[in-house]
Amino acid sequence: MSLIDAPFVLVRAIRTGIAFLGWQENLEAKEVPPKRIWFDEDKLDLWFKDVRKQRELEMKGNSNTEEGWDGEFKRNEAAKMLIDAVEA
Repeated sequence: MSLIDAPFVLVRAIRTGIAFLGWQENLEAKEVPPKRIWFDEDKLDLWFKDVRKQRELEMKGNSNTEEGWDGEFKRNEAAKMLIDAVEA
């Protein structure tokens, strides 16, 4: 028996399982979609669009995550003195 002879349902189940395992191995925990949407293609599409958007924000330094940057840069007197000392 070859893969070509395998029933479509079996091939799709194997392919889906490999995708799920790939998410577990290759994505950060916060990027893995919740199990309740694993079989909903539309919700998965939205999930991964949000993940892509969040990654872009993190790369630009504008993320709102605990470990990331969370807003505009605000200067205070101490920062101004440091910047002036470095520039002098």
